[in-house]
Amino acid sequence: MYDSEKYRLKREKVLRVTRSRVSFGSVTILVALIIIIGMGAVIIPKSMACLAERNLDDAIYKLRNGDQWPETVISELTALDGVKTVSRDKGGGRLVITFDRTLQKIDRFSSVFAKNDLESFLLNRMGHSQRKQIIKEEKEL
Repeated sequence: MYDSEKYRLKREKVLRVTRSRVSFGSVTILVALIIIIGMGAVIIPKSMACLAERNLDDAIYKLRNGDQWPETVISELTALDGVKTVSRDKGGGRLVITFDRTLQKIDRFSSVFAKNDLESFLLNRMGHSQRKQIIKEEKEL
């Protein structure tokens, strides 16, 4: 009777062939896991940041007389629900309000300005991610 295992061992001794200790399937699974975890580490933070900022808009206001914005208005706007940040732009002449468009309407800001007897106008309204991209491009120049 032919014993294949016995002759395989003899053949391996003669040819000095040794079996690998780790199978090809195990190596393949390990490499696939490394790739998937690496891609997840790169993609997931960007996706989470995008999801967190998807409802954010930026409204840029300017006073008609060109003066700087008073601190009282900035503190009132910051206290509103849905307003994430309120900041002065270069020179303090423009006011940038980052807000969640699902929680806050842009008309509410005009009422705050009217309550403080400020004549202002909306320069621009854009998505927050778009404005971040513009700022990034301006810094590169």
